[in-house]
Amino acid sequence: MTLYVHRAGETNVLPPAAFFDEVCRSLQECEEAVLACASVVFTTPYPAESLFEVCRDMDSAEILAVTRRLLKRQLGSNRELAIAQLNACVIAVKASHEFCVTHADESDDARRCAGATQAVIPVLNRALAHLQR
Repeated sequence: MTLYVHRAGETNVLPPAAFFDEVCRSLQECEEAVLACASVVFTTPYPAESLFEVCRDMDSAEILAVTRRLLKRQLGSNRELAIAQLNACVIAVKASHEFCVTHADESDDARRCAGATQAVIPVLNRALAHLQR
C-alpha cells in the first residue's frame, strides 16, 4: 500500500507504514545497544578515562530516540525535517560505531553496539532514499 499526502499543489508519495515500523524497530534496537555499551563503562575501574566516548554514545542514543519518535509521529509529513534528522542520526551512529568497533573484542556490549550501529546505517540510508524521492 502506498500513502499519498496532498498539500496545496504538492503530492508526496510515502513508503508504506510497515517500512517506517521496520526503521523504528531498528532504531530502537540500536539505541538499546548503544545505551548498554555506554552504561558498562561505569563498571570499569576508571570510568572517567572513557568519558568522551560515553558522552558520544549517549548523544547517539538521544539522536536515535528523537529520530524514531519523529518518524513514528510524522511519517514524512515534514520531509525536510525528517531528512535532516536522518542525516544527523547517520553521523551520530557512525561516531558510536567508530569507537565501539575498536573495543568489540574486549566487551560483549561493545561488540553488540558495533554490530547494531553497523546494521542500522543501511536502514537509515534506505529511509533517506525513500524520503528524498
